[in-house]
Amino acid sequence: MTGSIFPGGLRPDGLPAALSDPCRIAAVLATGLLNTRPEPPFDDLAEIAAAITGCERAFITLVDEDRSFWKSCVGVAIQQTGGRQNPARESFCYFLVGLGDRFVVEDAAEDPRTRDHPAVAPMKIGAWTKNIFLLKFIERHTRYFRDDLTEQHEPEITITALLSYGVF
Repeated sequence: MTGSIFPGGLRPDGLPAALSDPCRIAAVLATGLLNTRPEPPFDDLAEIAAAITGCERAFITLVDEDRSFWKSCVGVAIQQTGGRQNPARESFCYFLVGLGDRFVVEDAAEDPRTRDHPAVAPMKIGAWTKNIFLLKFIERHTRYFRDDLTEQHEPEITITALLSYGVF
């Protein structure tokens, strides 16, 4: 990870400074969703998003200053991941927060931004994409999202994400 890819720079721990933005943190806290139990409406949204995209795994996540909290996770055995959260450093979510835009990785093992990331092997991440609407998708194998996910399914993903705002 290099500081040059994050417009707001880096914190002393090497993660994007945007993770500590007080306005962003206030917005995350205002949802009231951190540290809450799974809820069927969120699980339904994640399942719909996975079905629309054909991805193996789909998450609805919130990222605070230090961690990525999974409000919903489809296609993941919670027992294998140590719970419904992981440290920000071990999550690709900090890329999205730091960049402030969609983040797509088509081959996590080869992409220079992620190939040394600590989550690639244990989470079996082959490909990863997340949009700004809290939804993220993970595949075990390489996948070229730009052609088949982000363009073809962008309207459905956006509608699903917008509907999620009605849930909270």
